Amino acid sequence: WQLALPAGTERAVAQRAASVRSLMRLVTTADGLAALKCGGGYRSLEPDGTCPAADGRSSTRQRAAPSYGVQLESLFRFALPKSSSLTLLDVSGNNLGDVGLSALGGALKLNRSLRRLEIDNNAAGVDGLKSINLALKGNKKVHSLALPDDDISALLAAAAARYKRSLSDELAARQLLKSAYGRGGYCNHAVKQRGMAALKSAKQEQARARVAKDKLRTVCASLQASVLRNGEVATITAAGKNMRAESKLASEASKSAAKAQGKADALREANKEKVWLGRHKLLDAWVKHASVLGKRGHDVGWFGEWRRAWGKPYLNPAALAAVQKRMPAAQREEWEALVLGAEDTFASEETLDARVQGLLQEARMHRSQAEFHAAEVQYHGMLSEKDPRAEAPPRLEAGIVRTEPPGKERPGQFGSGYYTNWDARRNWIYGELRTAMAQPPPRDYAWKGAAAELVPAAPAASAPMVSYPKPELPRAEAAVAKAVAKAAAVPEVSMGTPVYTATAVEEDAATAKSAAAFATAAEPLPYPAMLVKGSVYEASAAGRVASRATSGPPPAVSPTFELPAAPAAPAAPAAQQAQQVMLVAVPPGVYPGMQLLVAAPSGGQVQVTVPQGVGPGSQLQVAIPAVASSSRGSSAPPPPPPPPANPA
Repeated sequence: WQLALPAGTERAVAQRAASVRSLMRLVTTADGLAALKCGGGYRSLEPDGTCPAADGRSSTRQRAAPSYGVQLESLFRFALPKSSSLTLLDVSGNNLGDVGLSALGGALKLNRSLRRLEIDNNAAGVDGLKSINLALKGNKKVHSLALPDDDISALLAAAAARYKRSLSDELAARQLLKSAYGRGGYCNHAVKQRGMAALKSAKQEQARARVAKDKLRTVCASLQASVLRNGEVATITAAGKNMRAESKLASEASKSAAKAQGKADALREANKEKVWLGRHKLLDAWVKHASVLGKRGHDVGWFGEWRRAWGKPYLNPAALAAVQKRMPAAQREEWEALVLGAEDTFASEETLDARVQGLLQEARMHRSQAEFHAAEVQYHGMLSEKDPRAEAPPRLEAGIVRTEPPGKERPGQFGSGYYTNWDARRNWIYGELRTAMAQPPPRDYAWKGAAAELVPAAPAASAPMVSYPKPELPRAEAAVAKAVAKAAAVPEVSMGTPVYTATAVEEDAATAKSAAAFATAAEPLPYPAMLVKGSVYEASAAGRVASRATSGPPPAVSPTFELPAAPAAPAAPAAQQAQQVMLVAVPPGVYPGMQLLVAAPSGGQVQVTVPQGVGPGSQLQVAIPAVASSSRGSSAPPPPPPPPANPA
């Protein structure tokens, strides 16, 4: 309900009166009326922040501003006490004055539905604010009332102007007193009496200005304390309802956290075997490619050395970085396709890991919210045990600055009795008055707003009853920084147990980030590894165990299986007795009865026949002579080991 009628005409006054009568009928008859805004255009301060009423007069803009004025007194006296649904009333900018605010204070003593009130820019005085304050001491329902900062600023500005005028009047009165005395003890008593009366009046005016300022600040502090008390009472009253709402939110947040955690675990578990099968296939493809390059005459011994040092049946980002370090520059083009394929595979793994981390972050966020709401439940539970009737208004500092009036000397400052230096005293008082006139008034004559002016009088606020938890942050960035800073190798983890220590390699930033993301995560094997005595896997594993014997507890190494006993055979030459046994994975597309070419660790090649019962993806044991012939001879493989418990 916005007033937009011109001011200063009889018709406008009549229309405003009719509008007030309509407002009275609306407030008394409308049961569902919750908010009423009937603001006017009156402003206590000019747009530049100055106070037009500092000199005791109002500006032309204020006189022409449309406002209800004291006509709203009828609304306050006869309609507002009967309203039971109105919770918000905005009467700002209506130039109510002390009369209108006193009527509003009387209505607040009877009304119990109002919760929020706006009363700024109403030419409020100390008496009007005191009426509102007295009403709120008994009415504990109004918990939102912003102090009329513009009105308070205007009142303090008027008091400051009054104080400055009193200083100039005092200086003029003292100069008049000085002129009453002449040579030889001559004194013009009429002039002296006028000077004494003017000095007394100036001193009284200074005192009135200081008293008006102190009284206004005291009333404002008391009014703000009443509003704060009402806010605390409203919080205590609504504590039970808020506790139930926070409990519901905490339950929902806990369910959301459990749901997100379950999704993350399910996604990780569903793709774990797929990821590791892909890594095994990557290494198989590299082994086949090395075999092809060896047939073409390329030197692939570096690959065999890396594979023996690696000792794992799969490829991960750290292993890819290490093999790229050993790769000769001349062969990089031959291996480029495999490198790109491995990088694409690891990129897809990073995408999957990002999805998992996103779900985990969502779970952490919901857990933090659940902890916060649980703390709120505890807080509101403690509030619900308090008695709202026992709440007292807090004590607020009014911000009054105690200063000595200018020109007040100390006892004995200029002598005493017959020995008083009257000329020095008079000149010092003149100087003090001129200095005070040139400087701004004391700082408590300016108003900065209730938030900056009124502070609790207690020395320090007590600790909160509930310490709210801090949200849990992801540790991915810390893990990456720690992995990059470490100069030594990072141990791989299989179900939380260190398996081996990789060789330390220099990695660029992208490789370090990828390696850290996978090296610090769990890397479970899809099936138990088998270390056969005499194989390169057993030798490399034994060397790693020995190297770690002094640095920490021995890692968990897969069990070593003995080869099945072979039937007795005629004695063979010493060169043929020295042979090596290794595990060979049957590649896809190779079936029982087909020939398979195996690359020996020494660089030679052995041709074997796939026995019955061994298919693609299975493993078979191949006896490698000490000096493998480069010719393709047939070798009968030993019987295959029993299938693993969890085949890949």
